[in-house]
Amino acid sequence: MRKLFKMLLFIGTLIIPGISFCIEVRLVERTVVEGENIYLADLSQTPLNEEMGKIMVGQSPYPGDKREISKELVRTRIRQVRPKEEVVLSGPEVIIVERAYRVITQEDLIQIVEAELKARWGKKEMVNVRSVSNPTPVVVPTGNVQYIVEFPSLGGTKGQLPVSILFMEGERFRKRVTLTAHLTTLGEVLVAKAHLPRGKVLEVQDLEVVVRDLNEAPKDVISSMEAALGKVLKRSVSQGEVLRLSALEEPILIKRGQLVTILAENERLKITALGMAQENGVKGDIIKVTNVDSKKVVQGRVVERDTVRVEF
Repeated sequence: MRKLFKMLLFIGTLIIPGISFCIEVRLVERTVVEGENIYLADLSQTPLNEEMGKIMVGQSPYPGDKREISKELVRTRIRQVRPKEEVVLSGPEVIIVERAYRVITQEDLIQIVEAELKARWGKKEMVNVRSVSNPTPVVVPTGNVQYIVEFPSLGGTKGQLPVSILFMEGERFRKRVTLTAHLTTLGEVLVAKAHLPRGKVLEVQDLEVVVRDLNEAPKDVISSMEAALGKVLKRSVSQGEVLRLSALEEPILIKRGQLVTILAENERLKITALGMAQENGVKGDIIKVTNVDSKKVVQGRVVERDTVRVEF
């Protein structure tokens, strides 16, 4: 009979809002909320109409935290919103309110950073995040949580990247996490197929392209055949060793004592003469050449294997 009376009171508040009834609201001992605010409906075991249920009692704690709500605070909030309502509160004097949350794991952080790096750097290099240094768990609200990834500096220690991640709930800032990402950056490099001696002029059959972690490779590593073919080794290279620019030099096109063509030309005139190189030279070098006929020594730039260009 008592339950029937309570139900009739509840129905009366729905269909005859102008009539004031005494409503009993039984409070829960503990509850979990998902939003930023705590409403009476969150704290009540008793079914409430929509207007009563939406009475805001207070703000929710931070995700993963707890807050105590006193019965007196609930009573005060009801009186502020529904001053003419006769409401009797029963249940505990203090309600424990927890905020629902989810934990962003290390694997989640790795995926977030990796996706941002690939979006910025494209597919030129395969960037993988091996791990992130973040000693504390990242707790965020449930629901639609977005993030903004910032890289304070793209320099620093090789293979390590400082990262800042801002977690947002809508337009509201929730948490900033700073960490260091440990990267594996895979890219193509040239290696020797076999042992190559010093002075070897590099050919296609001497080299092969492999994928390596660029963070563990030298800074002057060579990644394309075009950059190496025709160059001369300044030192021997072991089988499987990564090829470096510092280990290469241009081949000597002209040797000291070699007969060469001295070329002088402009838009209207072209003059050639026979000369003798006074020093070795690679392409682009400025070397001294003696004109065989006039015995005059001139300086010219090596342009081909037997040609030196001089300026008028």
